[in-house]
Amino acid sequence: MTRLWKTLGAAGAGFAAAALSTTALAQPVGQNCPDIFYQEPFNSSRPTPEGCPPNAYERQQDTAQTGNQQEPASLEDLQQGVINRPAGRPTLPTGPVPDPSTSSSPPLPEQLSDPVAVATPLGGRLTITLTNSIGAPVSYEVIGDTAARELPASTTVTLQNISLPATIAVVRPDSGLIDVTAVSPETGQLEITLLQDPALDDTQGVISIEADGRMFVN
Repeated sequence: MTRLWKTLGAAGAGFAAAALSTTALAQPVGQNCPDIFYQEPFNSSRPTPEGCPPNAYERQQDTAQTGNQQEPASLEDLQQGVINRPAGRPTLPTGPVPDPSTSSSPPLPEQLSDPVAVATPLGGRLTITLTNSIGAPVSYEVIGDTAARELPASTTVTLQNISLPATIAVVRPDSGLIDVTAVSPETGQLEITLLQDPALDDTQGVISIEADGRMFVN
């Protein structure tokens, strides 16, 4: 009888562990993961905010880093200058391991264009004014700082003391095009205006503000 209770107790513990594991897997992802990071062009050109599931860009980076790893060679292989591999696997030359910092990877959008505006931060922060001049409501979110909020047409919102670097996702619910302009009237301030523009190179997207105050639109 004692052995039977021990067996049942072990089985119950196993079921409890499985239930806890299932509960952990069912946990939702972070709330600061806008869909725009999983849609083109950002899905394949920009990393997601910290804590979010990886998108195509991050998976591509992980694959590239894994593909660059080499198996260690023996001392005899190193002396001969060749690493022998099992049949069906390529022979790799020996040599210094490449520095990951110098490996080629797709450049980020801000590395390919000039900044839309340049502001001078105060203590690593900016007060940002966001004005909607599109004529239609938009949704905006300061990633990691605010939840998604609606900005009605012809209205302005002031975001106080935003830490840099910062990313602002702007989306039109009607999938219309957005043109973004910005000026810095004085130190510590940045005024961003959202405009409607039919140009094909404008789209709903992401506003990136670097730590030095440079602002890019992706």
